[in-house]
Amino acid sequence: MPQDLLINTAGNKIEALIQCTYPDFKTKFNQPEYLKDRAILATTNEIVDEINAYMLNLVPTIEKEYFSADTISQCTDTCNDAIILY
Repeated sequence: MPQDLLINTAGNKIEALIQCTYPDFKTKFNQPEYLKDRAILATTNEIVDEINAYMLNLVPTIEKEYFSADTISQCTDTCNDAIILY
């Protein structure tokens, strides 16, 4: 492995990874180009969850929770083609 690709740290490995991949994340987290130009690959979903949780804690905004739906509501005021959506 080339040395320039390694992140050497004795501390928090996730913190070191994020600081290396996303320098100035706290000030640039809302810039789409900054985020699109970088990526972190992980071997398991558990590691992905840890990285996501760490990064979300860095975002200086209030957390919002959104609800989702697994079905589309059939309304009586929609066209007859609504059934094809199911």
